[in-house]
Amino acid sequence: DWMESNGQTSMFVDADGDGFDSTEEFTAGTDPEDDADYPYVMMTPASIGGAKIHIPTKPDRFYAVESSTNLVAGWTTITNGLEGTGEVLVVTDPGDGNQTFYRMKVGLE
Repeated sequence: DWMESNGQTSMFVDADGDGFDSTEEFTAGTDPEDDADYPYVMMTPASIGGAKIHIPTKPDRFYAVESSTNLVAGWTTITNGLEGTGEVLVVTDPGDGNQTFYRMKVGLE
């Protein structure tokens, strides 16, 4: 199984110290023993055409990007169901990006 093949003894331990426990590493398709392999996004500031969110992806994983201008009011889906390819996917938020928070969700389906 995944835990055994990755040398993990608990799904709730962050073995490599990257801030993600083994459950999150499994879901993201990242290596639980490599502190440089973890889920993250990069952002290009808003310009004409909107802010660009860059997502390094893993095969067999699916991604969603959400935004919020007020964390109390909740999140709006920009896109979902993006299939990972192992390449960087770029998602554009047509908003102006000012005072906007973004989050990425990753799952197995």
